[in-house]
Amino acid sequence: MRCCSLTTISRSNRYKLPPAGPHRTQERFLHSFLSRIIPDHQTASERRPVRSNQLRSERAYHLAESAEACRGHTARLKAKGRTMMRRRSFMALAVTIEVLGMAMTTIPAIAADPMIGTWKLDVGSSKFVLPPPKEQTEVYKELASGEIELVLTRVQSAGAATSTRLTWPASGGVVHDPDARLPKGETLVETLLGPGEWLVTYMRNGTQYLMMHKVISQDGNTMRQTIKGLDPQGRPAEQDQVLRRQ
Repeated sequence: MRCCSLTTISRSNRYKLPPAGPHRTQERFLHSFLSRIIPDHQTASERRPVRSNQLRSERAYHLAESAEACRGHTARLKAKGRTMMRRRSFMALAVTIEVLGMAMTTIPAIAADPMIGTWKLDVGSSKFVLPPPKEQTEVYKELASGEIELVLTRVQSAGAATSTRLTWPASGGVVHDPDARLPKGETLVETLLGPGEWLVTYMRNGTQYLMMHKVISQDGNTMRQTIKGLDPQGRPAEQDQVLRRQ
């Protein structure tokens, strides 16, 4: 039987197996059949790697595009987060400044030191080393300059009266004597230990010679002044003065 040429095989007969005559070997038969279904003479196993490589390339391209899009989205989120953080920081700073401003305006309304007021010496309840005065009055005021003013008026037993005005910072510090009533070379330092508690250091020519501890009672009506130093003979002595609020 005569074998047909490949070019003369019709479309309907393209995938029909040719007759296997005795003059065709099995190898030639398979080659003829494969050449009909694959025009470029490549088997399926030879064409598969090309398709696989194309798929891998397309997949890698899409993955790269997705990664780039994710990086762009992440960068936008980070930028938005930084902007929100800056806005929150500015708002917190504004609130802090406003609170501080309110606190500063309310400072003058805070209760003054319990020592502020008028006090009179209770001679009968006090203990003296030197002869006690007939009368003694201490008036403490808080000045607009942020200082405390003390006006000390003393009436001696003979009837002579003296008045001394002293000032010092409300937070404690060196005592000023605007009227020069203190003895020459004498310096006082007021130290604030707490509300209603002060320590006064007396120095003469730079040398400490006397200490006074002033404490206001819990009910705010009594001031106790404990003075420790040397008596006129140079011996250690302690004097206790009790004053009542007026």
